[in-house]
Amino acid sequence: MIRNEFEKETDSRPLAINSIGNGAHPVHKQQEAIADKVAKEEWERKTAIPSEIINVYPEPTELPDACKAETLLELEKKYYPVLKAQRIKLDDAYSKVTQMQAAIEPNEFEIMDEIEQKPYVYFTYEDNDGYGVFPEQIADVINNIPEGFRVAKIVKASRGSGSFIYLTDKTQEELNEVAKQNILKARNKVIDTAKQELANQLKVMKQLIGDYEVQKKQALQADIEQLVKLSGKYAKAI
Repeated sequence: MIRNEFEKETDSRPLAINSIGNGAHPVHKQQEAIADKVAKEEWERKTAIPSEIINVYPEPTELPDACKAETLLELEKKYYPVLKAQRIKLDDAYSKVTQMQAAIEPNEFEIMDEIEQKPYVYFTYEDNDGYGVFPEQIADVINNIPEGFRVAKIVKASRGSGSFIYLTDKTQEELNEVAKQNILKARNKVIDTAKQELANQLKVMKQLIGDYEVQKKQALQADIEQLVKLSGKYAKAI
């Protein structure tokens, strides 16, 4: 309640605290300065680069059921007999190829046997269903040998009393060389088959080794190191 005109005039005047610095009291300015300082320090703390680098290891998604040594041992138990058996097959195939290659050159006996066992390849003669040349015709055949040919040998026919008269237009040395080349050709075919078998066994061996290496890499991940590395999440939760 206003008791007189003086009090009425006094009450209507602005307070001195509101007139200082365009209405800003020194206390307010001090509070604002403190707030700005705190905000700046907080920003600097969050954005500052730490002087010490802390390594944080990722947590394994699944903990290993077995340690590295145990897993590797089981892997060896699984693959050792398989790899050993395949290695034996591979070595056998390799030995077969190398032995054939070392013995590919035919000797003199093998060349003569080739000619004797395959007269139809190296000679011209009259088979006559196995009867050959009848005895009474042998002299006439010999006296009428085609030009450039010679009698290599005369052997008993496989049937009856006749003979096979083997004729050739080559010398013995030439016959031997033809026989040698035929033997080499046949043996090279066998070697090619053996090489293919070696290639197949090698392919199987490489596949087994590849499978083993993949599983070995997986086994190495089953490591106790995953269990002894602790992140800071446990301490933070306490």
